[in-house]
Amino acid sequence: MKIMDILVKDAVILNLGVRTKRGVLGEMAAALAKVEPQIEADRLLEVLLEREALQSTGIGEGVAIPHGKLPGLDRLVASFARSPEGVEFESIDGQPTYHFFLLVVPEHSGGQYLKALARISRFFRDASFRKALAEAEAILDAGSVGHNYLNFYEDAMQACLQIEAWDEVERYAQALESYTQAEPLPRSDYFIARGRVLAAHGRGKRDAATMAELQRLSMEAMKNGLNMSLRGIARALESD
Repeated sequence: MKIMDILVKDAVILNLGVRTKRGVLGEMAAALAKVEPQIEADRLLEVLLEREALQSTGIGEGVAIPHGKLPGLDRLVASFARSPEGVEFESIDGQPTYHFFLLVVPEHSGGQYLKALARISRFFRDASFRKALAEAEAILDAGSVGHNYLNFYEDAMQACLQIEAWDEVERYAQALESYTQAEPLPRSDYFIARGRVLAAHGRGKRDAATMAELQRLSMEAMKNGLNMSLRGIARALESD
């Protein structure tokens, strides 16, 4: 299971307008119910609040993963929301929560439910993923300064690579290519190529051209001191 396969993009909220736990859960439940006919907002909110009464789903590091089982649902669905200001969510570390990943599953789901929770938790506990996500959001919030967009597309591709969202990686690579089309930049060209080849490799492509491109980008990164970007390339090369 890939996170992007269950994420309902039309229910994503990038700027929550509430500051309480109940408000967050209510807004996310309403957004999901608008695009998922099987979900009734008030019932979902009730399920989520019942789960929170057992123990907060705020796992710390600014992240919460509210979840619950809903009768009548035929598949796993998820949504994402963020609060730039942070919300008091009774997190285990006592700190405000900024990122919320809501998971809703059929009433009788078992192993698939636990696997999805474990996968989401693992990604959000990964410090490099949280850093890439936070940096991308900060750049997006900063406005339309040119270099901000360059950095945003780079960070967005990295964040999407972390969660194996290959289509999103390619979308951001195309956006960066379009943005720099009038004046191509060597650094941007490198990150565009890196995003595309790692997305292809993630999908299982292992032909000679793909491996040669990984080798080329590895050498280019070392030559230009882009050491942090080498890790993903090195992992791809080592996996074959």
